[in-house]
Amino acid sequence: MFRFFYDYTFFRKPCGESEGEFTVYAGPGAMLGYVRERDGIFGPAVALSGEFGIAYSPKPCVRLSLEINADLGLHFDVNNSKTRIYLEGLTRAWMPSVGIMYCF
Repeated sequence: MFRFFYDYTFFRKPCGESEGEFTVYAGPGAMLGYVRERDGIFGPAVALSGEFGIAYSPKPCVRLSLEINADLGLHFDVNNSKTRIYLEGLTRAWMPSVGIMYCF
């Protein structure tokens, strides 16, 4: 699965005298991939996505994040030639993801 988001920062606060920073962000995006649906059927899917998250950067090159993503889209069942709503993208929206990023 591939996701792309364009995030807007709503809140940014420097933390202490160091270069640490706390941010709150959200934004729209898109998803494209080959995924498994709830009934175990694999197939291609496309979706419009949304993201909301918080991040803390203790140093300029490190970022720790906690976010939730929702995907509203279509899932294609290639075996039965059916197109359905991609339910996993909506039912798993409440499950947060944790990220650790390092910038070179």
